[in-house]
Amino acid sequence: AHIAVTRTPGVTRAQVAPRGGGPLLGHSAVMQLDGSHWEELIHLDRDMLHVRFPTAPNETKDKERKLSEGAKELKKLFAEAREYGRLVDLAATEPAARPEYDPRLEALVPYVRGQKTMALHADNAQTILDALRFAKEESLQVVLYGASEGWKVADTLAQEGRSVVVGPVLALPSTREDPYDAAYANAAVMARAGVKLAIMTADDENPRNLAFHAAMAASCGLPREEALRAITLYPAQILGMEAEVGSLAPGMIADLIVTSGDVLELATTVDYVFIQGRQQDLSNRQTELYERYRQRMLAWKSRAKQ
Repeated sequence: AHIAVTRTPGVTRAQVAPRGGGPLLGHSAVMQLDGSHWEELIHLDRDMLHVRFPTAPNETKDKERKLSEGAKELKKLFAEAREYGRLVDLAATEPAARPEYDPRLEALVPYVRGQKTMALHADNAQTILDALRFAKEESLQVVLYGASEGWKVADTLAQEGRSVVVGPVLALPSTREDPYDAAYANAAVMARAGVKLAIMTADDENPRNLAFHAAMAASCGLPREEALRAITLYPAQILGMEAEVGSLAPGMIADLIVTSGDVLELATTVDYVFIQGRQQDLSNRQTELYERYRQRMLAWKSRAKQ
């Protein structure tokens, strides 16, 4: 039911990520929203490992302060994964050196070696600074997720050259002291500083509202072209899929939508959705319920007139 509802307003692909207590949340996958089972839906399997970086309070926003105990535990785990990987490699020539199989460490090896991209979730300013420092010290290939207070450390984010997947945009300020439009203008402030970013809804139930999040960011300072790229081209680039999706060019996957107007205008309707060149049925559980109860109301009105 969620897939059809998400597809109707023009979302053709989504990065589906696990949520939990953390810090290791698990692998995400990129799914195309057209198919009857997971083998048809999956586009990119296990594209990132999602890690919720231990939260630190905004006391001084110090880039050089000591890491929290949670971050130290994460650092220790990553060191164990590197050693596990070293022993596995050594076992190729010296079988006796092979360690006891550990699926958890095995899964971590390509990420702690910087061979695959890790999604580091960090929201408030100090946690973002800690996560950036941690990634640099550990030589990790990371994309920052969340960054609700990215606007407070936008210059540092730009200097580090890390991409950011920001969201939700339609949210309240993080603290009572923040401006009322802090979440709305967050993307614009980071973009002006030179941060490459994509926009996400960070909403399990309403990813269909993605264009609304981009529209709000555009209304609060993010250039409209950049807002559109933040939900099309830039996500594809961050995921390493820009040669397949994210823009329209010969030879690319034919994911496209036809709308009645500007996709960032709330009154715009999506008239056609194509995924891999296949036109999609725009009906879903919500439209079916609408028609069901609309017909009931019309029948009630008809009986009342009689």
